Amino acid sequence: MKQTGISSKIRSAFRLKDEHARNEALLEILDFVQAGKEDIKNGIEELILGLSREKSTLVLSSFWYKLSKLGPQIELKAFAEKELDNPDADHRRQALFYLSEVYKEDRERLFKKMKNDLDPWVLYEAGYTILNINPKLAVNLWLDLQRDAPVVLADEVLPSCIGQYADEEVINRLKAIVSKDPNDYLTLWDLRAAETWNSIDYLDSKLPVDVGEGYLIHCPNCHSPLGIRLGHVGERARCRLCKHEFIIPPRSEE
Repeated sequence: MKQTGISSKIRSAFRLKDEHARNEALLEILDFVQAGKEDIKNGIEELILGLSREKSTLVLSSFWYKLSKLGPQIELKAFAEKELDNPDADHRRQALFYLSEVYKEDRERLFKKMKNDLDPWVLYEAGYTILNINPKLAVNLWLDLQRDAPVVLADEVLPSCIGQYADEEVINRLKAIVSKDPNDYLTLWDLRAAETWNSIDYLDSKLPVDVGEGYLIHCPNCHSPLGIRLGHVGERARCRLCKHEFIIPPRSEE
């Protein structure tokens, strides 16, 4: 393949008018790169130019995600850093995702830079940037932005995120708010999600189980949804709602 081969393909893909066709063409190119059949460095200038002009959220999100799987690229990192100051929120958000995924050592710096962004979706991404380092910072950021966030983010996305990573201090704060205002439905949803993730006792764990990644199951007895933290498959647990003891199953394949 000539050096201009991948560059020409990238240029042609970005020129496609239909965003779905454009997205598929670009992802196909990156599949070839991932398979070692193309060298991304030979098309990096066209790639950066195309990304800088792209308006489709679909293309930006899927392309940056795919790029994050290719590992570090000096030119892309420099471009993504500049994109953090792009007036377009989609560009800022996807660049932040890429940088936090590929350059995990920069997550604290990236969070400090983006935590005061004016766009709620960028702030949501900033929370994920710091999540594995300091879950409390992420949860507090999400709680602060929830009131002014778009409906989908405030009502559907954030309660699940806040609930999964809310510690006892946050749960008590949510309970206090709901006790004063039972009609505060946003806080009520946050609290219900948090209680789902704090509804079992890990009987074989000698230390308190920290918040973190996990999956949902249903209690074998009362069928209530229960959040299970990773790393406890095969251990004994007790549902706090019905006191039933059971062995923690692996994550469902479904």
